Amino acid sequence: MPSSPRDGTFISQAQGENGYFNVENLPSAVEGCKSNALMRCCKDLGIASDLWDPVFIRAFKKEYALEVWCEHVTTGKKKLVWTRKDVPIAYPFKKTQ
Repeated sequence: MPSSPRDGTFISQAQGENGYFNVENLPSAVEGCKSNALMRCCKDLGIASDLWDPVFIRAFKKEYALEVWCEHVTTGKKKLVWTRKDVPIAYPFKKTQ
């Protein structure tokens, strides 16, 4: 019988990377490394492989997402934001006219 991940078989290993500029940002950089390593393992295993497929990405955006101009509530800076069609724009942004 072939092995499965549930039987304790080693299946993937990755090293993450993330930049940091001062010691105060080190904990965030470590979390970024962990996220990056997990993403790389998922790619090795074919988990969520659609997320790297440009055809899938375009089809998903067309059906489920909107690109909306928003303004940061406190700074007033305008930015183009992707959001799901069924999710309202969240703080700290508001939709601009």
